[in-house]
Amino acid sequence: MNDLEEIRSILRQHLSVIRQRFRITHVQIFGSYARGQQSSKSDLDLLIGYDKPPTLWMVLELKIYLEDILGMQVDVVTERGLKKRIRDRVLAEVIDV
Repeated sequence: MNDLEEIRSILRQHLSVIRQRFRITHVQIFGSYARGQQSSKSDLDLLIGYDKPPTLWMVLELKIYLEDILGMQVDVVTERGLKKRIRDRVLAEVIDV
């Protein structure tokens, strides 16, 4: 899947389930898809906000769920999980779902 709008549409269709099941507050796209530089080998980078700090298991479950509904590799990161050296760049390029 290489179309940003198709990805956003699928995520929006599942957003209420994602919010309830995984207790998230927001989903944002960053990385190559946000910059329009994705290729057929690109994964999807998602910045996720949680209402309280997630367990590793919660993050892994969310990743698997997202990969299933999108049919592609997904990297999930929280704002706290962003490395300091890339934090500002990531936050500047995010696209809300």
